[in-house]
Amino acid sequence: MEIAIIGVGYVGLAVGLIFGEMGHQITFYDCDKEKLKSLDQGIIPFFEPGMSALLKKMLALGRVKTAYDAKNAYRHKAMIAVCVGTPSTECGATNLQSYWSVIHEAAAFANQNFIMLIKSTVPIGTGDQTAVYLQEHAHVKAAVVNNPEFLSQGSALKDMRQADRIIIGTVDEQAAALMKDFYAPLAVPLLFTDCKGAELIKYGSNGFLAVKLSYINEIANLCMRYGTDINLVAEGIGMDHRIGHDYMKAGCGYGGSCLPKDTHSLISQASIKGYEMKSLMAADAVNEEQKFILLKQARSRLNGLSKKRIAVLGITFKVDTDDLRCSPALSNIEIMILEGAEVAVYDPRAAGKIKKIYPMIHVCASIEEALTAADVCFIFTEWESICQLKRKHFAHTMKQVLVYDERHCLNKHEFAFDELFTIG
Repeated sequence: MEIAIIGVGYVGLAVGLIFGEMGHQITFYDCDKEKLKSLDQGIIPFFEPGMSALLKKMLALGRVKTAYDAKNAYRHKAMIAVCVGTPSTECGATNLQSYWSVIHEAAAFANQNFIMLIKSTVPIGTGDQTAVYLQEHAHVKAAVVNNPEFLSQGSALKDMRQADRIIIGTVDEQAAALMKDFYAPLAVPLLFTDCKGAELIKYGSNGFLAVKLSYINEIANLCMRYGTDINLVAEGIGMDHRIGHDYMKAGCGYGGSCLPKDTHSLISQASIKGYEMKSLMAADAVNEEQKFILLKQARSRLNGLSKKRIAVLGITFKVDTDDLRCSPALSNIEIMILEGAEVAVYDPRAAGKIKKIYPMIHVCASIEEALTAADVCFIFTEWESICQLKRKHFAHTMKQVLVYDERHCLNKHEFAFDELFTIG
Protein backbone atom coordinates (compact mmCIF):
# COMPACT_ATOMS: atom_id res chain seq x y z
CA MET A 1 0.00 0.00 0.00
CA GLU A 2 1.18 3.53 -0.80
CA ILE A 3 1.00 5.60 2.40
CA ALA A 4 1.77 9.26 3.05
CA ILE A 5 3.00 10.18 6.53
CA ILE A 6 2.40 13.87 7.16
CA GLY A 7 4.54 15.19 10.01
CA VAL A 8 8.09 14.06 10.78
CA GLY A 9 8.11 14.04 14.57
CA TYR A 10 8.73 10.99 16.71
CA VAL A 11 5.12 9.82 16.17
CA GLY A 12 5.22 10.23 12.41
CA LEU A 13 8.58 8.51 12.08
CA ALA A 14 7.65 5.64 14.39
CA VAL A 15 4.38 5.09 12.55
CA GLY A 16 5.91 5.41 9.08
CA LEU A 17 8.91 3.20 9.74
CA ILE A 18 6.85 0.43 11.32
CA PHE A 19 4.37 0.63 8.43
CA GLY A 20 7.38 0.31 6.14
CA GLU A 21 8.61 -2.67 8.14
CA MET A 22 5.17 -4.22 7.58
CA GLY A 23 5.88 -4.02 3.83
CA HIS A 24 4.17 -0.79 2.75
CA GLN A 25 5.62 2.04 0.62
CA ILE A 26 6.01 5.17 2.72
CA THR A 27 6.31 8.81 1.67
CA PHE A 28 7.24 11.28 4.40
CA TYR A 29 6.21 14.91 4.08
CA ASP A 30 6.74 17.85 6.42
CA CYS A 31 6.69 21.62 6.04
CA ASP A 32 10.19 21.62 7.59
CA LYS A 33 12.33 20.72 4.58
CA GLU A 34 15.46 20.37 6.70
CA LYS A 35 13.90 17.37 8.42
CA LEU A 36 13.22 15.79 5.03
CA LYS A 37 16.82 16.37 3.94
CA SER A 38 17.99 14.63 7.09
CA LEU A 39 15.76 11.63 6.38
CA ASP A 40 17.14 11.36 2.84
CA GLN A 41 20.59 11.07 4.41
CA GLY A 42 19.42 8.45 6.90
CA ILE A 43 19.56 10.88 9.83
CA ILE A 44 16.83 11.10 12.47
CA PRO A 45 16.39 14.77 13.57
CA PHE A 46 16.08 13.76 17.26
CA PHE A 47 17.11 10.89 19.52
CA GLU A 48 14.95 7.77 19.72
CA PRO A 49 16.48 4.32 20.36
CA GLY A 50 16.56 2.05 17.29
CA MET A 51 14.98 4.55 14.94
CA SER A 52 18.11 5.53 13.02
CA ALA A 53 18.96 1.90 12.25
CA LEU A 54 15.41 1.16 11.09
CA LEU A 55 15.37 4.25 8.85
CA LYS A 56 18.60 3.13 7.16
CA LYS A 57 17.16 -0.34 6.67
CA MET A 58 13.93 0.98 5.11
CA LEU A 59 15.89 3.32 2.84
CA ALA A 60 18.06 0.42 1.69
CA LEU A 61 14.95 -1.66 0.95
CA GLY A 62 13.42 1.23 -1.00
CA ARG A 63 10.32 1.38 1.20
CA VAL A 64 10.83 4.96 2.37
CA LYS A 65 11.10 8.20 0.42
CA THR A 66 10.39 11.88 0.97
CA ALA A 67 8.28 14.44 -0.88
CA TYR A 68 9.23 18.11 -0.89
CA ASP A 69 5.92 19.47 -2.14
CA ALA A 70 2.38 18.78 -1.04
CA LYS A 71 1.08 17.69 -4.42
CA ASN A 72 3.53 14.81 -4.70
CA ALA A 73 2.99 13.89 -1.05
CA TYR A 74 -0.75 13.36 -1.35
CA ARG A 75 -1.21 12.04 -4.90
CA HIS A 76 -1.56 8.29 -5.55
CA LYS A 77 -1.86 7.37 -1.87
CA ALA A 78 -4.29 4.78 -0.50
CA MET A 79 -3.74 6.07 3.02
CA ILE A 80 -2.78 9.48 4.39
CA ALA A 81 -1.70 9.48 8.03
CA VAL A 82 -1.78 12.86 9.74
CA CYS A 83 0.89 12.90 12.46
CA VAL A 84 1.44 16.62 13.01
CA GLY A 85 1.68 18.20 16.43
CA THR A 86 -1.39 19.57 18.19
CA PRO A 87 0.10 21.78 20.92
CA SER A 88 -1.76 23.55 23.69
CA THR A 89 -2.79 27.17 23.45
CA GLU A 90 -2.19 29.51 26.40
CA CYS A 91 -5.64 28.71 27.80
CA GLY A 92 -5.11 24.94 27.56
CA ALA A 93 -7.16 24.32 24.40
CA THR A 94 -5.70 22.45 21.42
CA ASN A 95 -4.09 24.30 18.52
CA LEU A 96 -5.30 22.53 15.37
CA GLN A 97 -3.79 24.87 12.79
CA SER A 98 -1.28 22.31 11.49
CA TYR A 99 -3.89 19.56 11.58
CA TRP A 100 -6.40 21.45 9.46
CA SER A 101 -3.66 22.48 7.02
CA VAL A 102 -3.11 18.78 6.34
CA ILE A 103 -6.83 18.12 5.85
CA HIS A 104 -7.10 21.05 3.42
CA GLU A 105 -4.09 19.83 1.44
CA ALA A 106 -5.46 16.28 1.33
CA ALA A 107 -8.77 17.56 -0.03
CA ALA A 108 -6.99 19.62 -2.67
CA PHE A 109 -4.36 17.14 -3.89
CA ALA A 110 -5.53 13.54 -3.27
CA ASN A 111 -6.42 11.96 -6.62
CA GLN A 112 -7.67 8.53 -5.57
CA ASN A 113 -9.95 7.18 -2.87
CA PHE A 114 -8.06 7.06 0.42
CA ILE A 115 -8.23 6.50 4.15
CA MET A 116 -7.52 9.58 6.24
CA LEU A 117 -5.78 8.03 9.24
CA ILE A 118 -5.78 10.40 12.21
CA LYS A 119 -2.71 9.74 14.37
CA SER A 120 -2.50 13.25 15.80
CA THR A 121 -4.21 13.72 19.15
CA VAL A 122 -7.28 15.81 18.36
CA PRO A 123 -10.23 17.07 20.43
CA ILE A 124 -13.42 15.04 20.67
CA GLY A 125 -15.51 15.57 17.56
CA THR A 126 -12.61 16.49 15.25
CA GLY A 127 -12.84 13.22 13.32
CA ASP A 128 -16.50 13.80 12.52
CA GLN A 129 -15.74 17.38 11.47
CA THR A 130 -12.96 16.07 9.25
CA ALA A 131 -15.28 13.60 7.57
CA VAL A 132 -17.78 16.36 6.79
CA TYR A 133 -15.09 18.63 5.39
CA LEU A 134 -13.59 15.94 3.15
CA GLN A 135 -17.00 14.88 1.91
CA GLU A 136 -17.72 18.46 0.86
CA HIS A 137 -14.31 19.45 -0.51
CA ALA A 138 -12.29 16.40 -1.60
CA HIS A 139 -12.39 15.36 -5.26
CA VAL A 140 -12.34 11.68 -4.27
CA LYS A 141 -13.89 9.55 -1.52
CA ALA A 142 -12.15 9.73 1.85
CA ALA A 143 -12.89 7.41 4.78
CA VAL A 144 -11.88 8.93 8.11
CA VAL A 145 -10.35 6.64 10.73
CA ASN A 146 -9.17 7.87 14.11
CA ASN A 147 -6.34 5.52 15.05
CA PRO A 148 -4.66 7.06 18.11
CA GLU A 149 -1.10 6.15 19.03
CA PHE A 150 0.00 5.21 22.53
CA LEU A 151 3.74 5.57 22.08
CA SER A 152 6.19 6.57 24.77
CA GLN A 153 9.31 8.47 23.84
CA GLY A 154 12.30 6.24 24.36
CA SER A 155 10.35 3.10 23.41
CA ALA A 156 8.29 4.23 20.41
CA LEU A 157 9.23 1.39 18.05
CA LYS A 158 8.64 -1.29 20.69
CA ASP A 159 5.31 0.32 21.56
CA MET A 160 4.26 0.11 17.91
CA ARG A 161 5.38 -3.50 17.45
CA GLN A 162 4.05 -4.77 20.79
CA ALA A 163 1.06 -2.53 21.42
CA ASP A 164 -1.42 -3.38 24.19
CA ARG A 165 -4.25 -2.59 21.80
CA ILE A 166 -5.04 -0.84 18.53
CA ILE A 167 -8.06 1.47 18.47
CA ILE A 168 -9.95 1.85 15.19
CA GLY A 169 -12.44 4.71 15.28
CA THR A 170 -14.67 4.90 12.21
CA VAL A 171 -18.29 4.53 11.09
CA ASP A 172 -17.20 3.33 7.64
CA GLU A 173 -17.57 -0.48 7.63
CA GLN A 174 -15.38 -0.92 4.55
CA ALA A 175 -12.60 1.13 6.15
CA ALA A 176 -12.92 -0.85 9.39
CA ALA A 177 -12.51 -4.13 7.50
CA LEU A 178 -9.49 -2.77 5.64
CA MET A 179 -7.85 -1.63 8.90
CA LYS A 180 -8.45 -5.06 10.42
CA ASP A 181 -6.50 -6.67 7.57
CA PHE A 182 -3.91 -3.90 7.62
CA TYR A 183 -2.96 -4.51 11.26
CA ALA A 184 -3.25 -8.32 11.16
CA PRO A 185 0.57 -8.81 10.86
CA LEU A 186 1.09 -7.18 14.27
CA ALA A 187 -1.20 -9.70 16.02
CA VAL A 188 -2.40 -7.04 18.47
CA PRO A 189 -5.94 -6.86 19.96
CA LEU A 190 -8.19 -4.48 18.04
CA LEU A 191 -11.05 -2.41 19.42
CA PHE A 192 -13.54 -0.86 17.00
CA THR A 193 -15.49 2.26 17.90
CA ASP A 194 -16.52 5.53 16.28
CA CYS A 195 -14.26 8.58 15.96
CA LYS A 196 -15.47 10.21 19.16
CA GLY A 197 -14.90 6.98 21.07
CA ALA A 198 -11.33 6.74 19.77
CA GLU A 199 -10.65 10.36 20.64
CA LEU A 200 -11.95 9.87 24.17
CA ILE A 201 -9.92 6.67 24.62
CA LYS A 202 -6.75 8.59 23.79
CA TYR A 203 -7.47 11.49 26.14
CA GLY A 204 -8.89 9.20 28.81
CA SER A 205 -5.78 7.01 28.77
CA ASN A 206 -3.34 9.90 29.13
CA GLY A 207 -5.54 11.56 31.72
CA PHE A 208 -5.57 8.38 33.82
CA LEU A 209 -1.77 8.10 33.64
CA ALA A 210 -1.47 11.71 34.79
CA VAL A 211 -3.77 10.99 37.75
CA LYS A 212 -1.81 7.84 38.60
CA LEU A 213 1.53 9.66 38.56
CA SER A 214 0.24 12.53 40.66
CA TYR A 215 -1.36 10.09 43.11
CA ILE A 216 1.88 8.21 43.76
CA ASN A 217 3.66 11.54 44.17
CA GLU A 218 1.18 12.50 46.86
CA ILE A 219 1.84 9.18 48.59
CA ALA A 220 5.57 9.98 48.30
CA ASN A 221 5.00 13.33 49.97
CA LEU A 222 3.28 11.52 52.85
CA CYS A 223 6.22 9.12 53.05
CA MET A 224 8.53 12.10 53.52
CA ARG A 225 6.44 13.31 56.45
CA TYR A 226 6.14 9.90 58.11
CA GLY A 227 9.72 8.83 57.40
CA THR A 228 9.17 5.71 55.31
CA ASP A 229 10.42 4.54 51.90
CA ILE A 230 8.23 5.38 48.90
CA ASN A 231 9.95 2.75 46.75
CA LEU A 232 8.76 -0.05 49.04
CA VAL A 233 5.33 1.53 49.43
CA ALA A 234 4.92 1.87 45.65
CA GLU A 235 6.11 -1.71 45.16
CA GLY A 236 3.53 -2.95 47.62
CA ILE A 237 0.72 -0.93 46.03
CA GLY A 238 1.72 -2.04 42.54
CA MET A 239 1.60 -5.73 43.49
CA ASP A 240 -2.18 -5.41 43.38
CA HIS A 241 -3.05 -6.66 39.89
CA ARG A 242 -5.80 -4.05 39.66
CA ILE A 243 -3.19 -1.29 39.98
CA GLY A 244 0.13 -2.53 38.58
CA HIS A 245 3.63 -1.05 38.77
CA ASP A 246 3.62 1.07 35.61
CA TYR A 247 3.56 4.84 36.19
CA MET A 248 4.05 4.27 39.93
CA LYS A 249 7.52 5.80 40.31
CA ALA A 250 7.53 8.90 42.48
CA GLY A 251 9.53 11.92 41.39
CA CYS A 252 9.39 15.53 40.33
CA GLY A 253 6.30 15.19 38.16
CA TYR A 254 5.49 14.32 34.59
CA GLY A 255 6.54 16.26 31.51
CA GLY A 256 6.97 15.74 27.79
CA SER A 257 4.76 16.45 24.82
CA CYS A 258 1.71 14.35 25.74
CA LEU A 259 0.56 14.20 29.35
CA PRO A 260 0.69 17.94 30.16
CA LYS A 261 -0.86 18.90 26.83
CA ASP A 262 -3.55 16.24 26.85
CA THR A 263 -4.60 16.80 30.47
CA HIS A 264 -5.01 20.52 29.81
CA SER A 265 -6.92 19.82 26.61
CA LEU A 266 -9.30 17.36 28.25
CA ILE A 267 -9.98 19.81 31.09
CA SER A 268 -10.65 22.50 28.47
CA GLN A 269 -12.93 20.25 26.39
CA ALA A 270 -14.92 19.26 29.47
CA SER A 271 -15.39 22.91 30.48
CA ILE A 272 -16.89 23.65 27.05
CA LYS A 273 -19.64 21.16 27.95
CA GLY A 274 -20.05 22.71 31.38
CA TYR A 275 -18.27 19.91 33.25
CA GLU A 276 -15.33 20.11 35.65
CA MET A 277 -12.76 17.29 35.50
CA LYS A 278 -12.03 17.55 39.22
CA SER A 279 -9.70 14.56 39.48
CA LEU A 280 -7.68 15.68 36.46
CA MET A 281 -7.52 19.28 37.66
CA ALA A 282 -6.23 18.05 41.02
CA ALA A 283 -3.64 15.85 39.31
CA ASP A 284 -2.42 18.81 37.27
CA ALA A 285 -2.16 20.98 40.38
CA VAL A 286 -0.19 18.27 42.22
CA ASN A 287 2.14 17.94 39.25
CA GLU A 288 2.93 21.64 39.22
CA GLU A 289 3.70 21.68 42.94
CA GLN A 290 5.74 18.48 42.71
CA LYS A 291 8.35 20.03 40.44
CA PHE A 292 9.72 22.29 43.16
CA ILE A 293 9.52 20.26 46.38
CA LEU A 294 13.24 19.46 46.57
CA LEU A 295 14.28 22.88 45.26
CA LYS A 296 12.46 24.46 48.21
CA GLN A 297 14.33 22.14 50.58
CA ALA A 298 17.67 23.07 49.01
CA ARG A 299 16.91 26.79 49.18
CA SER A 300 16.26 26.47 52.91
CA ARG A 301 19.35 24.31 53.52
CA LEU A 302 21.66 26.70 51.63
CA ASN A 303 20.06 29.91 52.92
CA GLY A 304 19.16 30.87 49.36
CA LEU A 305 20.51 30.01 45.93
CA SER A 306 22.34 33.26 45.16
CA LYS A 307 25.99 32.73 44.16
CA LYS A 308 25.71 28.97 44.72
CA ARG A 309 27.13 26.64 42.09
CA ILE A 310 24.47 24.08 41.23
CA ALA A 311 25.20 20.91 39.26
CA VAL A 312 22.23 19.61 37.28
CA LEU A 313 22.51 16.03 36.00
CA GLY A 314 19.95 15.14 33.35
CA ILE A 315 17.53 17.65 31.88
CA THR A 316 15.21 15.69 29.57
CA PHE A 317 11.74 14.93 30.91
CA LYS A 318 12.55 11.20 30.85
CA VAL A 319 15.36 8.85 29.89
CA ASP A 320 16.10 7.75 26.28
CA THR A 321 14.94 10.96 24.61
CA ASP A 322 16.38 14.40 23.91
CA ASP A 323 12.99 16.08 24.40
CA LEU A 324 12.89 19.04 26.79
CA ARG A 325 9.22 19.90 26.43
CA CYS A 326 7.62 20.51 29.84
CA SER A 327 10.71 19.08 31.53
CA PRO A 328 10.68 19.65 35.32
CA ALA A 329 14.42 20.28 35.06
CA LEU A 330 13.89 23.40 32.95
CA SER A 331 11.30 24.78 35.38
CA ASN A 332 13.83 24.37 38.21
CA ILE A 333 16.76 25.75 36.24
CA GLU A 334 14.81 28.89 35.40
CA ILE A 335 14.26 29.56 39.12
CA MET A 336 17.90 28.81 39.91
CA ILE A 337 19.04 31.39 37.37
CA LEU A 338 16.50 34.00 38.48
CA GLU A 339 17.69 33.63 42.08
CA GLY A 340 21.32 34.17 41.11
CA ALA A 341 22.77 30.66 41.03
CA GLU A 342 25.57 29.50 38.77
CA VAL A 343 24.22 26.45 36.95
CA ALA A 344 26.35 23.68 35.42
CA VAL A 345 24.45 21.11 33.35
CA TYR A 346 25.30 17.64 32.11
CA ASP A 347 23.03 15.58 29.86
CA PRO A 348 24.24 12.96 27.35
CA ARG A 349 21.61 13.89 24.74
CA ALA A 350 20.14 17.36 25.23
CA ALA A 351 22.85 19.60 26.69
CA GLY A 352 23.24 21.51 23.41
CA LYS A 353 19.52 22.29 23.33
CA ILE A 354 19.46 23.94 26.75
CA LYS A 355 22.35 26.22 25.84
CA LYS A 356 20.08 27.80 23.23
CA ILE A 357 17.39 28.37 25.87
CA TYR A 358 19.68 29.58 28.67
CA PRO A 359 22.96 30.84 27.16
CA MET A 360 24.30 31.80 30.61
CA ILE A 361 24.52 28.25 31.95
CA HIS A 362 27.62 26.05 31.80
CA VAL A 363 27.15 23.04 29.54
CA CYS A 364 29.53 20.32 30.69
CA ALA A 365 31.03 17.47 28.69
CA SER A 366 31.11 15.11 31.66
CA ILE A 367 29.45 14.45 35.00
CA GLU A 368 32.73 15.16 36.77
CA GLU A 369 32.97 18.60 35.17
CA ALA A 370 29.43 19.46 36.24
CA LEU A 371 30.06 18.36 39.83
CA THR A 372 33.38 20.16 40.24
CA ALA A 373 33.21 22.72 43.07
CA ALA A 374 29.40 22.45 43.22
CA ASP A 375 27.57 23.44 46.39
CA VAL A 376 24.65 21.17 45.54
CA CYS A 377 23.60 18.67 42.86
CA PHE A 378 20.16 17.99 41.40
CA ILE A 379 19.35 14.85 39.40
CA PHE A 380 16.37 15.12 37.05
CA THR A 381 16.83 12.25 34.56
CA GLU A 382 17.69 8.61 35.27
CA TRP A 383 20.37 8.17 32.58
CA GLU A 384 22.38 4.98 33.10
CA SER A 385 25.63 6.89 33.62
CA ILE A 386 23.95 8.89 36.40
CA CYS A 387 22.40 5.84 38.07
CA GLN A 388 25.86 4.24 38.29
CA LEU A 389 27.26 7.06 40.41
CA LYS A 390 28.54 6.32 43.91
CA ARG A 391 29.03 8.62 46.87
CA LYS A 392 32.74 8.86 46.12
CA HIS A 393 32.06 10.56 42.78
CA PHE A 394 30.32 13.41 44.62
CA ALA A 395 32.80 13.52 47.53
CA HIS A 396 35.81 13.85 45.21
CA THR A 397 34.45 16.78 43.22
CA MET A 398 31.84 18.80 45.15
CA LYS A 399 32.46 21.32 47.92
CA GLN A 400 30.21 19.14 50.06
CA VAL A 401 28.10 16.08 49.41
CA LEU A 402 24.59 17.48 49.02
CA VAL A 403 22.44 15.75 46.41
CA TYR A 404 18.76 16.12 45.61
CA ASP A 405 17.81 13.02 43.63
CA GLU A 406 14.48 13.73 41.93
CA ARG A 407 14.31 10.29 40.25
CA HIS A 408 15.57 7.84 42.90
CA CYS A 409 18.68 7.05 40.86
CA LEU A 410 21.17 6.62 43.71
CA ASN A 411 21.55 4.11 46.52
CA LYS A 412 20.59 6.08 49.61
CA HIS A 413 22.36 3.59 51.91
CA GLU A 414 25.75 4.83 50.63
CA PHE A 415 25.10 8.37 51.86
CA ALA A 416 24.77 9.98 55.27
CA PHE A 417 21.25 11.03 56.29
CA ASP A 418 21.98 14.71 55.53
CA GLU A 419 23.73 14.15 52.17
CA LEU A 420 21.09 12.64 49.88
CA PHE A 421 17.46 13.73 49.64
CA THR A 422 14.71 12.18 47.53
CA ILE A 423 10.96 12.57 47.12
CA GLY A 424 9.67 9.99 49.60
